[in-house]
Amino acid sequence: MTENKYRWIVFSSIFAVIQLFSACNVKPTSNSEAPDLFYYPSWDEPLYGTWINSEYPEGSYNRNPKTVIHNSGYLEAFLRISDTRTPETGVLVIIKKWTDPQANVWYKALFRSNWPGDTLWLFKISKNNSVSESIYCQANLSGCKESLTELQVIHSNPHYRIYYRQVP
Repeated sequence: MTENKYRWIVFSSIFAVIQLFSACNVKPTSNSEAPDLFYYPSWDEPLYGTWINSEYPEGSYNRNPKTVIHNSGYLEAFLRISDTRTPETGVLVIIKKWTDPQANVWYKALFRSNWPGDTLWLFKISKNNSVSESIYCQANLSGCKESLTELQVIHSNPHYRIYYRQVP
């Protein structure tokens, strides 16, 4: 290999490494087209805790009477309020969080269960953190993500759920 070719390879390699390091230091723009990467939840999100609804039938897979959402994102859905073991578990990943003008806290989240099928959820936590209202849809259905709006957290929807925080 000639000395000039060797110098060219070394120079090109150094230039490529400098370009790589420069690219790593580029900060995202504040442009509205820049995507949100993900929401980084705090350890004490209002969504976390034990939620119960004693009016939901015990033994129901459709409307579990007790749900526990841990601050790790681990979710347990129980068939009975008194149960300590659960048939359904999974991971709840918070995608977005916001607060409305009435001081209610909202979450959009993805739930991946130990059962097949992912669901997208929209949660509304009351301003005093005592009531959780939610609605969900199957994540693989066309238009599911777009249809999760505040207006759909209504009692008449078959996927509507309401729970009350269990206080120790």
